Amino acid sequence: MDRNSRENGGEEQLIRERVQELSWALVDEHLNADELPLLENLLLSDENARRTYLECVQMHSDLLAHFAAPPKKVTPNNGTKVQASRHLDFGLPFNSQSRTSDEALQ
Repeated sequence: MDRNSRENGGEEQLIRERVQELSWALVDEHLNADELPLLENLLLSDENARRTYLECVQMHSDLLAHFAAPPKKVTPNNGTKVQASRHLDFGLPFNSQSRTSDEALQ
């Protein structure tokens, strides 16, 4: 491996680490106003930076999904009224029959 290859590899590693740092700051909502343009420039100018950014965002999304609370069990409402807000009360039973989209179009 020649010197240029080693230097380019070292520079690529520094860029990768900086993009990771900035990406995590962004998803954690800790990126300051000076860092946002830096991240944007790195992403616009370097394909590896874009790949690194996407890896971080994907991991963030995966972690959110993994640690999200399990969905609550939905129990039938047994026809009781549903109040959309305290100002709106249409008196409609929760499981009332509504027209299908085809019926609504006719």
